[in-house]
Amino acid sequence: MDVREEAQVYKLVDDVIKEFGQIDIWINNAGYSNAAGMMLDMDPQDAMDMFLSNNLGVLQCTQAIMRYMQPPSETAGQYL
Repeated sequence: MDVREEAQVYKLVDDVIKEFGQIDIWINNAGYSNAAGMMLDMDPQDAMDMFLSNNLGVLQCTQAIMRYMQPPSETAGQYL
């Protein structure tokens, strides 16, 4: 799954709810660094890919999961 792709994120969350009925905890732990070396040498596209995964991915995952985890939903849980 690519957390940069909103449709994939929402599908994962919906599939989990369909399978298990609820989500008790969610930890945003997707991310990576392709910056092996000096920032001066980093390719701009690599920097953008890293930014989108590490920042947009967290936002999209949080938005998708919050539909089910905000009280008073019977599927409410905890998120980190």
